[in-house]
Amino acid sequence: MGGNDGDRGLLRLSGLAALVGLVSSVLTVVFLVTVQGVTEFLNGDLKRGLLPSDLFWIFTIGLALACGLIVGLLIKRYGENSGLGHAQREFDETGKIDHRHLPDIIGTSFVSLLSGASVGPEGALSDLTGGVGTYISERLRLSKEDLKIIVFAAIAGCFGGFFSSPVVGVVVSLEYMFIKKLDYYRLIVPALVAAAVGYAGFYLLLGTSLSFTFSFPGYDAPRMIDLFYAFLLGLLGAGLGIIHMLLMRGSGKGLAMFRSRPVQRALLGAAVFGCIGVLLPLSLYSGQSSLQSLLTTFKQEGALVLLALVAAKMVTMSISFGSGYKGGPIFPLLFIGGTFGMAVSLLLPFIPEGVCILVLMSSFICAIWPIPLSVALFLGLAVQPALVPVIVIGSVMGYIVSSAVKARMAEKTAAGPAQ
Repeated sequence: MGGNDGDRGLLRLSGLAALVGLVSSVLTVVFLVTVQGVTEFLNGDLKRGLLPSDLFWIFTIGLALACGLIVGLLIKRYGENSGLGHAQREFDETGKIDHRHLPDIIGTSFVSLLSGASVGPEGALSDLTGGVGTYISERLRLSKEDLKIIVFAAIAGCFGGFFSSPVVGVVVSLEYMFIKKLDYYRLIVPALVAAAVGYAGFYLLLGTSLSFTFSFPGYDAPRMIDLFYAFLLGLLGAGLGIIHMLLMRGSGKGLAMFRSRPVQRALLGAAVFGCIGVLLPLSLYSGQSSLQSLLTTFKQEGALVLLALVAAKMVTMSISFGSGYKGGPIFPLLFIGGTFGMAVSLLLPFIPEGVCILVLMSSFICAIWPIPLSVALFLGLAVQPALVPVIVIGSVMGYIVSSAVKARMAEKTAAGPAQ
């Protein structure tokens, strides 16, 4: 009897997960299409209608400052209800995402994405779908444990379509939300159902299963030496990741003095990334479309320009998050790691381009954000099978080296007061 009751309970949760997966896919598509449409209008018809091409820089800075003003005012009015790690901590502590703050969270995230700040859409999407999943679960008066399962399924439904694979969507959700303890089948099976429905909904609504595509260089002849190169490049990517992590922390601490003045803080951030964006336009926004553009033109750009873009993006991302702009870190990190890989491939032409780019991309992002399995799966689906081993090496190297450095830094911090 107990087994039958458990099966019926799992079947009921899976049916509800299918529903929230469908809702999540619709919300995800509406949000992404709206952001893309408004962004294209602002930087296309509106900009060309207001200014001649030699004065477009005024529009870039003006748009950043206008959006910065709105972001600052929203934070001043409603408070800091989102940000890096906020949803993860809330879900870990309560098993849900508070839907009462969704209007101001989505509003702040939407304007942040329009501003040119180096933030991605996945942060807003996890808040949006997780909050709606919480609302549906509370209306149905689910138990605390079942509520957590459905909220997780709602996020998996979003990522299943967004990352173009139900399996990748579930794995990304697990790592992105920092899930440490789980009732495996009771959590995973409904999430897979939701992710599959979300994937199908994405395809039906957009006519494609993908919200983005990356075309990486080919890799015709796998060689054992490339595994050794991947190991060394993984160390290099992890090192850059540690530098970026320190830069993020430093900018956060430096801008903390403006925490009680969110409008001034947001305007300061807008002035910085707006001015950098005038000099290096590819440093603006999440980097999602810019990365694909660079993958086709990086040989013409040259290593120095690419390294300048890496430095610029590291600064704009650190300033964006430090000054209160809301969004996710994945796509800015992919841009930094991928661009660094392109530069290194030009400097070290004896290493295959695909190996350089993918290893440095995967190791860099995993040094900052602990999602090695997600990165290996996501990038692995976008490349030839022969490149998957080097992606895995890069992901693992970035994660291990960064974890060791973070542990050492934590030990020094803990030992500091005692000394």
